[in-house]
Amino acid sequence: MSSISRVIRLRVAAPLLVFLAACTSVGASVPRPPPDLPAPSRAPEGAPQGVLAPSPGLDGPGGGIGGPREGGVVSLLPVARVTLPRQTGDVRALWVVRTAILHPDSARAAVRRARDAGFNTLLVQVRGRGDAYFDSRLEPPPEGMASAISEYDPLGTVIDEATRLGLEVHAWVNVHVVASAVSPPNDPRHILRSRPELLAVPRALAAELFNRNPRDPAYLNALLRYTRGQGDRLEGMFTNPADPRVQEHLVAVVRDLVERYPVAGIHFDYLRYPSANFDYSRGSLEAFRSWVMGRVGEGTQGAEGRWPGDPLAYVSAFPGLWDAFRVEQISRTAESLSAAARQARPGIVVSAAVYPDPGEAVRTRFQNWNRWLEDGVVDVVAPMIYTGGEEVFLRQLRLAASIDPRRVWAGVGIYQDTFQTAVEKARAARSLGVGGVALFSYDWAVSGDGSAVASGPYLPRFGGEVWGTNR
Repeated sequence: MSSISRVIRLRVAAPLLVFLAACTSVGASVPRPPPDLPAPSRAPEGAPQGVLAPSPGLDGPGGGIGGPREGGVVSLLPVARVTLPRQTGDVRALWVVRTAILHPDSARAAVRRARDAGFNTLLVQVRGRGDAYFDSRLEPPPEGMASAISEYDPLGTVIDEATRLGLEVHAWVNVHVVASAVSPPNDPRHILRSRPELLAVPRALAAELFNRNPRDPAYLNALLRYTRGQGDRLEGMFTNPADPRVQEHLVAVVRDLVERYPVAGIHFDYLRYPSANFDYSRGSLEAFRSWVMGRVGEGTQGAEGRWPGDPLAYVSAFPGLWDAFRVEQISRTAESLSAAARQARPGIVVSAAVYPDPGEAVRTRFQNWNRWLEDGVVDVVAPMIYTGGEEVFLRQLRLAASIDPRRVWAGVGIYQDTFQTAVEKARAARSLGVGGVALFSYDWAVSGDGSAVASGPYLPRFGGEVWGTNR
C-alpha cells in the first residue's frame, strides 16, 4: 500500500464510522432553451423550495488527499493546500444562465446592466448540459450554435466586456447534469450519444439495464423515458459520479477551460447525485462491490453468493456503506476538479452552489460541502436558499455561515420573492457579514416578470436599495 493510500484510510476511517452510525439502518442562430430548464438546483422531492427537512446532522466521510485507484475508486489529484483568497469587498454576484449569452449583443448587455446596477461578479454558465459555451476542445457547442461558435465565443466576449468595465467573471460549470430528456441533444459528439455507458441509472431500472449493452438504443431510450416521467422532480440526465472515466473527463474539461480563459473563478453546480434513487448503473454497482470487499473482506453477509444474479445484493446488504460510498464519490470529484483548476490557474477562486442545509445535502444528494469548506477543497459556497420566507432564509444562512461567513455567498432566488423581500434578504445577509450575495438570476431579473415585480427595471432598483448604486 502506498503512503498516499495509508493517508486515505486514516482520514476516511473515523468519519466513515460516524456516518454509518447515523445513517445505517440495516448573430448566431439562437436555439430555444430546453423546456425543462431548471434553476441551478432544486430542493429535495417533497419539500418546498428552500424549506428543507430537519438535518440529521450527518458528517459523512470527508474529502482530503486523493490517492491511487483502490477498490474500484478513481485516482485523483491531491488537493492543493492554498491560502484562501481574501475578499477585498462585498461580492455582488449574478447567476447568468447560458441563454443570456447566445448572442454577442445580449452577452455584452448582461455585463453592462450588471455594472450599472452595482454588481461586481458574474457567474456565467458555460457548461450547461454537457456542452460548451466557449471554444472547447473536448465538448460540442450547444444545439444550433455549431456553425456560429467558430465566429462568436460567448465566454470570451463576456470576459472582454467585463475586463473593460471592471467586473469579475467566474465560469459556472454544471458538473453531472448533462442533457435534457425532453429535448435531448442529437450531436454524436455529445456524451449522451457517444458514451451512454457513463450515464447515471435510477434504482427502478437497475435490474433491467444491468445486463443490457449501453450501446443498444433501448438502453438510452429507457433512461430518457424514465427521466421524462419524473417531471419536475428530476432536472435531466446525469452522469455516474463513481465512474473513473467521468471524473477524468470532467477534470480535462475544467483544465481546458481554466488554462485558456482568464477567469477569476470556477463555479461548480450539480456537484451531487440527482437524488437518493441514483446511481444504480452496472459500473457503479461493480465499483461499490469492490469498495465493500476492500473494507469488510469475507464478511459480505451473503451478498457475494447472490451476485451478480441480484445486482442490488451489496446495496441491500450494506445500505449505510452504500450511502458512504456515494458521499465519497462526490467529495472526490470536488477534490479533483478543484485541484485541476488551481493547478491550471493559481489563485483562482473555487466556489460551489450547494443545498443550504449541510445535513440535508449529505443525506439527499451526498454533497458534503461543509467538509469541503473545512478542508479547503472549495474557497466559497453559495447556498441556494430559494425560499419565499425571510425567517427560513436567515435560519439557513446562519447555519451555512457557521464555519466561516466570509466564505459564503448567500443565494437569493429572486423569482420566488416580492421585490421588497429580496431586498430585505440581501440586506440581512450583508448584516450577517457573509462574503457576498448572489441573485438567481440575471435572466429572470431582466425579463418581463422581473420588471413587473420591481415596477420597472429590476437590477438598477435592487442595486440602489441594497448597496446604494444609482447610475
